[in-house]
Amino acid sequence: MAQYRKDEVQAAIQKAALWLFAHRGYQEATLADIAAGAGVSTGNVYRYYSGKEALYEALVPPALVERFTGLLHSRMDALKGVADATALDHGAPFHVFAEELLEFCIANRLAVVTLLAGSKGTRNHGFAESLVVDLTERAIGHFRELRPGLRVTKSHRFTLAQVYGAFLATNTRLLLEFDSPKALREAILRYSAYHLAGLKALFEAVS
Repeated sequence: MAQYRKDEVQAAIQKAALWLFAHRGYQEATLADIAAGAGVSTGNVYRYYSGKEALYEALVPPALVERFTGLLHSRMDALKGVADATALDHGAPFHVFAEELLEFCIANRLAVVTLLAGSKGTRNHGFAESLVVDLTERAIGHFRELRPGLRVTKSHRFTLAQVYGAFLATNTRLLLEFDSPKALREAILRYSAYHLAGLKALFEAVS
């Protein structure tokens, strides 16, 4: 019984911390806030974690970051040689990886939000900005394979970076806004369809 109570307290601390990290960000969340949210004393938090950094590491571990990044890359890599993602059959590898990524984000909703928008002051500081650069370059590489000799100017690159910045920001907002898996799934799928159609139109306009 005592062990159950300890597990329950630790779970409450993690839940409170994850909510605060996602909604306020790591830097703004204090151990006192976390303790209050969990209904325990600040001293009790230290029984389980050496500090806020250790708590963050437990909630947003390297394995989660690697898995999220890997699924994003797999989703994009599955479009190799594909000119129009919107025309792909539902069983195509792209949709398979997209579904895995969506399920991962639903299952780890607030951790993904924290990674993308609440990690200032942690080892993941600047993660979203670096990811935008990565996705932008991958998209350019993809379309250059489809259209050898494609000329990508500074303005095209800048525009594409804004597109991917908006893509991450909007999905982060959706993850924060909807805690119902059904509603979240619907919102993300609708936005993803819009995003893919927009990318196609953007590169069709590039001479």
